[in-house]
This record gives sequence, C-alpha cells and structure tokens, in this order.
Amino acid sequence: MADALYQRGIGAPGQVGDQCVADLAVLGGDFHLDQFVVFQGEGDFVDQRGADALAADLEHRLQAVRLTTKKTGLGVGQDDRHERAGERGSAGYHGGPAAPRAASTAFTRRPRISENTRRMATRSKSSQRWLKEHFSDPFVKKAQAEGLRSRAAYKLEELVERDRLLRPGMVVVDLGAAPGGWSQWLRQAMVTMFPASPGRVIALDILEMPGLAGVEFLHGDFREDAVLSALEGMLGGQPVDLVLSDMAPNKSGMDAVDQPRMMHLAELAMDFADRHLRPEGTFLIKLFQGVGFDEYVRELRRRYAKVVIRKPEASRKRSPEVYALGQGKLLHATPRK
Repeated sequence: MADALYQRGIGAPGQVGDQCVADLAVLGGDFHLDQFVVFQGEGDFVDQRGADALAADLEHRLQAVRLTTKKTGLGVGQDDRHERAGERGSAGYHGGPAAPRAASTAFTRRPRISENTRRMATRSKSSQRWLKEHFSDPFVKKAQAEGLRSRAAYKLEELVERDRLLRPGMVVVDLGAAPGGWSQWLRQAMVTMFPASPGRVIALDILEMPGLAGVEFLHGDFREDAVLSALEGMLGGQPVDLVLSDMAPNKSGMDAVDQPRMMHLAELAMDFADRHLRPEGTFLIKLFQGVGFDEYVRELRRRYAKVVIRKPEASRKRSPEVYALGQGKLLHATPRK
C-alpha cells in the first residue's frame, strides 16, 4: 500500500516520517497508503527498498531547490549585490579608484535554513493537500485513538458486520495484509466473539509486518510459486473458510499500467480461493473499477451463490476501489487451467 512501514536507512523517524507518507502518497496515489495511520515518532512501516528510493528522491528535490536558488539569486547576500553593481563601472561608487574586489559570498554564505523548512520545500502542493486530508480524516483519528494500525480496519468492520461473515473456529487467510489493520481487527473480533474457538488468521504480504498476537504471518511475494507453497504448507491441508484480499500494486498513476497489474493480482487471489476455499466459503476482494472489472465479476458469479459489490464508508469517495464479496462457494467452482 503498505503500500503503506518501518523507517530504516534514511534517518531518524522524527525527521522524515511525515515526509515519507506525503511523498509516497504522491508517488503511489491511493495505493495502500489509504490504510496507514501515522503515529508520532514512528517510521510507519516503510520497507528498505521504498526507504532507499525515497531518500534518493528527496536528495534530488533538494538539489533542484538549490539550483533554483542559484539561478534566481536567492541566498545572495546584500554585500554581493553591491559588489556586482560596482563592477559595472571603472571606478567605485564614490568616484575614486575601484576598491579591490572582495571574495564573493554569493554561494558560500547562505542564510541558515531549518530542517523543517527544507522538508517543506520538497513537498508539492498535492502532497500537502494529502497530508491535510489524511490527518483530518475521522477514520484516521479513530484508528489512532483505538490503537489500530490502519484506517482500513473500518472498511473490513463494516463489511463483516453487514454480511455477518464470521463464525466460530474459522480459518481466515488475509492476502496483502501489511501494515496489519485487517488482521489486527479480525483477530480481536474473533477472540471477542468466539473466545472458546477463535480459529486461525494467516496473513501474507510482500512487505514486512510487525507481529500481531494470534496472527500467523508469512513474508513474501504472493506471485511467486515458492511463497504460495509456503502458504499452503502453513495451512497443512486445512480448508479455508474466508479468503480476504486487500492486495494492490504500487500505482504509477497510469491506468493502462495500474489496472492490468491490479487485475493480475485479483486473478491470483481468485485462483487461490478456487483451490483452498471450502465449499460454501466466502471470498472478499478489493478491486479497481476499470478494464477487466466486469469480466472478473462475471467469473465470480460462476463460482459463488451470491456476489455483491460494496463501497464501505471508510473508502475514500475519489478512490476507484470497491470490494467484491462472493458468498457460498459452489461445488463446481474448479481451478482454471
């Protein structure tokens, strides 16, 4: 999302935490950043590759600001401007011989700029808008107050309660789990509702995720056969009652690129449900509306007795995301070859 993340390799969390979120929001669109709740003084689960890329991007932007400063004369001292004006004539300002030219202070004596000012200079207007919207979001505030990792937990809460998806002793697989909002809320709900038989929650994501009590986590890329085999090994042949998929690709901002990537992940999730979801089981998946969406929903209707499309209240209105819910897996729903 997720993504949207531990702060590693680019400095102290307090120096760059909010900048990470802002810049990733701009670079990654809604992605799974929509899931993140920023806690003061934490690094917010940035993975190493994202951190390195962000550090390089921030340095590039600072260089651009410095170059602009040089071209426009910003940072040039008042003494230096006088020196340049004096060079236009053969004599000094008072008519006498020109005084010896002092060493230029144009680019060696810059005004002191605070670290916060430098960080603000790198933020685009869109990232500032995103930050303002994010921190004023009532679901973000609620998640912070309740100790949840992600505002996205309230999307799952609404979907689960509306369609009564939980049962005692369920085996649930959460695909694309980081930073853990869905798994966290789900584990708490199952323990509260069914203390004698809380079942299992198995979470998987390509991003690292801090541990959650009662949640079994597998770190890896779901597109890789080895990771899928490891997930199957964790199940140990046990059928799955509920498959959740909140997976989404890193967004490029180009629909022609992002939508096929999203649909590819959705196809993989459907195949996993075909193979491991028990008859009468439930499949809940995030989709982006666009090319391939209608065909995918038709495939779901071939596999499940009931299919509905939901847009939870916690899902941002401008986001193309919706959630497809398939209930009552049919016996003839066999894996595609």
